[in-house]
Amino acid sequence: MKRFLFRLREIYRSVRSLTSMLRIKIGLYKRVNLPVFDWNYLYQKWEYNDPKVYICDSPTLNQTCCDLSVIVPLYNSEKHLPQIIKMFQRQETDFKFELILVNDGSKDKTKEILLESERTIRFVKVINQDNGGISKARNAGINLACGRYISFLDHDDEISSDYIQKMMSSAYDENAQIVKCWYGQKYGAEIVNTGSSAGFVWAGVIDHTLFDHIRFPEGYWFEDMINNFVIKPQARKVIEIKETLYFKVSSNKNASKILWSSANYKSLEHIYLVHALIECYQKLGLNNKEYLFMRVLKECSSLAVNRTKYLDTETRMQAFQACCAMLKDVQVDNIFYCLSKKDKIFYQALMQEDYSLWNIAAKM
Repeated sequence: MKRFLFRLREIYRSVRSLTSMLRIKIGLYKRVNLPVFDWNYLYQKWEYNDPKVYICDSPTLNQTCCDLSVIVPLYNSEKHLPQIIKMFQRQETDFKFELILVNDGSKDKTKEILLESERTIRFVKVINQDNGGISKARNAGINLACGRYISFLDHDDEISSDYIQKMMSSAYDENAQIVKCWYGQKYGAEIVNTGSSAGFVWAGVIDHTLFDHIRFPEGYWFEDMINNFVIKPQARKVIEIKETLYFKVSSNKNASKILWSSANYKSLEHIYLVHALIECYQKLGLNNKEYLFMRVLKECSSLAVNRTKYLDTETRMQAFQACCAMLKDVQVDNIFYCLSKKDKIFYQALMQEDYSLWNIAAKM
């Protein structure tokens, strides 16, 4: 049944895409007048706080004690903890690893279960902190980690029994600083979709040193944006294992589904974070201008459209103009003809400040 619903969704998207392409090709839409752009308008809708993704002074890393540190943020996770621990007890691996379980102010019995697990299981480390969100929990784990590589797991996700072995073997054999695998979308026992996890921090192992000057933006949504923006560009070598070793477990109560189903001005943090990451990229001394331009274009295209689509029209127009300004700031010459067909349309929409075209292109 799930596969049938996914197929129906694909058909719907194909029809919508063809309709949008036709509207664009024959100019079947009307440009709208935009208000005067003002960052302060957005800040009044949702207060800007510095994401603090860049650390000027690199902290002293803990002495390496194992091959891999796996960091799992936990909030009210008492029902997930037994399964998490069993998954790692069943890992078929020759590599030494530690499991860092970060209790982010849980109100159930998570803390009690963790204390017992830390006492009885040699590879478990526990952090208890006041509630601060997933980024704060991941950052606490990074600060404690002593693995040569770091991996992230969401508390309700799963990994295969050979996940660590295959990921770490590839990392060492290929001398890679980042290794990614494919992931599957799981409903009950059924896997309905698989694909690349390249844009996310989970489903992979990352060289610890790539976090020397980087931390997750605490209190922000869209925290995984740092992966493509400022973690991968630092890496000497990135490889992908085209094998499904990580599983996202979905339900109707999934936080991301709730997140996209209603208006929330916190979604403006997508715009704020892009702006901060442009600055972070430059502070890191990364100088691939074409790469930076493509990242800004990607984040200011369909993602920005969809993440702000429930906001009032004037706020969306201001967010759109912020995207236009950021893309123009990182503009590079002679890149238009290297873009895909869809990217060219978004490029035109953003460079020409065509709000209507921006919205239609997202439906392609």
